[in-house]
Amino acid sequence: MPIFQHHYIDDLTFKRFLQTHQLEGTELLIVQLIAGEKAKANLTDLKKLIKTTLPGALLSEVIVDQGFLGQKWNPKDLWIVISQYENEKERIAPFKYVNASYQALFRESPNLIYIMDKGGRISTCNPAVSSQLGYSESDVIGKPGIHFVKNTDRMSARRHFLWALNGETRTFLIEIRDRNGRYIPYQITNIPIVVDGEVIGIQSIGVNQAAQKEAKTTIERLAYYDPLTGLGNRHLFEKSLKNLTEHAQKHGERLAVIFLDIDRFKNINDTEGHYVGDHILKRVVQRIQGQLYGKQMLYRFEGDKFSILIPQIKSKRTINALIDRIREAFREPIIYKEKEYFLSVSMGVSLFPNNGTNDETLMKNADIALYVAKLGGDNSVVYYQQEMNASFYNRIEFEAYLRKALGKNEFELYYQPQICLKTESIIGCEALIRWNHPKMGIISPAQFIPLAEEIGLIEDIGFWVLRKACQQIKAWQRKGFSPFPVSVNVSVRQFLKKNFVNQVKKIIDSEGIDPKYIHLEITESTTLRDIQYSIELVHELKQIGVCVSLDDFGTGYSALNYLKDFSIDILKIDRSFINNLSPDSQDGAIVKAIIMMSQGLSLRTVAEGVETKQQLNLLKEYGCHAVQGYYYSKPLPSREFENYIKKMANPA
Repeated sequence: MPIFQHHYIDDLTFKRFLQTHQLEGTELLIVQLIAGEKAKANLTDLKKLIKTTLPGALLSEVIVDQGFLGQKWNPKDLWIVISQYENEKERIAPFKYVNASYQALFRESPNLIYIMDKGGRISTCNPAVSSQLGYSESDVIGKPGIHFVKNTDRMSARRHFLWALNGETRTFLIEIRDRNGRYIPYQITNIPIVVDGEVIGIQSIGVNQAAQKEAKTTIERLAYYDPLTGLGNRHLFEKSLKNLTEHAQKHGERLAVIFLDIDRFKNINDTEGHYVGDHILKRVVQRIQGQLYGKQMLYRFEGDKFSILIPQIKSKRTINALIDRIREAFREPIIYKEKEYFLSVSMGVSLFPNNGTNDETLMKNADIALYVAKLGGDNSVVYYQQEMNASFYNRIEFEAYLRKALGKNEFELYYQPQICLKTESIIGCEALIRWNHPKMGIISPAQFIPLAEEIGLIEDIGFWVLRKACQQIKAWQRKGFSPFPVSVNVSVRQFLKKNFVNQVKKIIDSEGIDPKYIHLEITESTTLRDIQYSIELVHELKQIGVCVSLDDFGTGYSALNYLKDFSIDILKIDRSFINNLSPDSQDGAIVKAIIMMSQGLSLRTVAEGVETKQQLNLLKEYGCHAVQGYYYSKPLPSREFENYIKKMANPA
């Protein structure tokens, strides 16, 4: 089957091409026109010429945007491809195959497919219309498509229909009424049906968006509410406090901030496990909430730390009365599965305007008061006083050690493997810093990273971690280990530095590793500082070849609509949703929604904090790509991690 190609310039050169190859007047031809967007205007006259010079040829056209069959395409280009067949049967065979394929797709597609004439009436529809909307063919055929569209969406539907009649393919969102009167969200794509250069109808494809909409609603709730307790989270607390301080300042009112911590609650988690701990935590919340009156509001700040806002205070007696009620509520033990748990709470209080006139100062001083209260023993309550700052002298000594730690080479990296759920093989690891303190031994990052951020050391430490990870990758490669990516956490301060990308590139280049083996992890809260800047910075990081993960997902993403604009590769599900993962739990529904949304955005998912077989099996069922956690391994020093790699490669 001879095939001839011609880059169309003008009619004269095309006719010479036909004469050269003796195609003019030849039968049994298929002619395909492949045109860029800016060459579409030439198609009408060219098709007339082809019908004159090549009568009987089967003619088709393809409009391409930026690429065709993997190749870049000039939008001004127009190519003519002519195939010559030996007989009529051979020529029409491809068209029969295409038609059969289309009919199979039409019948079996899980999406709605229907065709409308130029007047907007439905002329045919596939079985999905019946299975999803409950209509029979007779209910639909001959009816205007607009008849089934929600009233508020009809203007948009008409507009997109007219665009399709004008030859433009458009995708849009509308709600369609089913046979029971319910409205279901669909993503509709209108495709013009073109014959001999004329639009003769519209083919529409509808993708059900109900599951995606539900998942989006579920995740958006995470922006302001704690999934375990149902309380407002830290993000909502800070927003509420800011509004209340502005209101109090304007109207001359007083308010109080209470930080509340459950004494030695960590012991319950360590001895009884997080499952029991979470059940007890919910009982704690019920007891505290039972003591609140009027506009007093309780929030879960983090972990076993809570915050209370008391607006419009007339006297200090209001605060003292609430504190007394809360302490009294914990005189009796909490009973769970016939076991008694005796608990107490410590509280720190700051007052507006006495201890601060803005939200940040009030939070800081309530935190200092809570710190001092806990130094005084369980069940303590302290109102903030200026002199309390002296309680932080110990922290100053700790800070002095921290400032010297980098120069004394006291930091080291541990590595926690990331395991593919399909192959159960190592596909990467996360680099986690530890501080080998000369007096206190190994210190976890939770104890010194917040201070490092506060005193401005976090950038130096962060880039030390990146360089050390690059060096470790190089060392493992020299030892013959198969290369895999190493994830490195990025702090807010690092990320917001204008020269961050250049510094990352400089380190990677100087250590001589392929940038694809570095995965940078940024948190949701980091991206929310400046969404547009974050989108641009992530794009720049991708351009230098590194991969980007969104860490701790689900803990406060209040700009979910921007997620699709981030060029991230991996979405890491926060461990707080994995702790109590079960098929019927709220956490299970949230994790499933996150994974479903990630699949819709073509993102890989990694679940953190996986500790049990049940968690692992559910994550497999939900379609999660990979996991990390104590179920497979705790974070390990480099030598122990190398042994772990060998063990995984050659199990006993």
